[in-house]
Amino acid sequence: MYLYNFSHGAKKTVVTGNGFGLFGGGTNDTVNYNYTDKYTYSNDTVAAGTVLGIARYELAATGNASLGVFRGGTTVPPSNYTDKYIYANGTVAAGTVLGMPTMGLAATGNSTVGIFGGGLIYNPSNIYTTYTEKYTYVGDTVAAGTVLGLGREYLAATGNSTVGIFGGGTIGSAYTNYTDKYTYSNNTISAGAVLGLNIISLAATGNATVGIFGGGYSSTNGVLPYT
Repeated sequence: MYLYNFSHGAKKTVVTGNGFGLFGGGTNDTVNYNYTDKYTYSNDTVAAGTVLGIARYELAATGNASLGVFRGGTTVPPSNYTDKYIYANGTVAAGTVLGMPTMGLAATGNSTVGIFGGGLIYNPSNIYTTYTEKYTYVGDTVAAGTVLGLGREYLAATGNSTVGIFGGGTIGSAYTNYTDKYTYSNNTISAGAVLGLNIISLAATGNATVGIFGGGYSSTNGVLPYT
């Protein structure tokens, strides 16, 4: 199944489990999907996963070693729906809904919390939000987090056990290389080092020491093999 970037932002969303990654949701410009793929790292195999509760695109996902949380997105208008994917038995259940119906957001986290931030809210006009929400996996509780330094959509995020980095994105037609550094322990936000390009619809991953932001669309250079 081929799902591509629609309006530079409708990408499938990935969360990493214990030995595999899950890709979920997306659109092909005609149909929105609740489809998921499970990619096993050890043998490079892909199998269909359990479908999400709602078909949508421009959602975000994060998780820990036992579960993944897919949040937000749009079927027009934006949604605050949350899917909770349990890796051990492959079940999907509705999670605690988040406070803001948001599309084009990003997410990262550690073993205990997931941080969902940024994106676009219709209220009723377009609002490029700095809003963040902190999803605590044990208890499925949601609380407002510390706001980002710059409101934008089509950003990307990655992190390690202590900090999350939100990078890139757009405010209308103004693309940015801005990054936010979110420290989980005390819920503080500070500006990080800027990315090399003003870019949207990029993706991000990383490990304990580095984060890689790659791909995306630049208003100057078009679609890029950027990292």
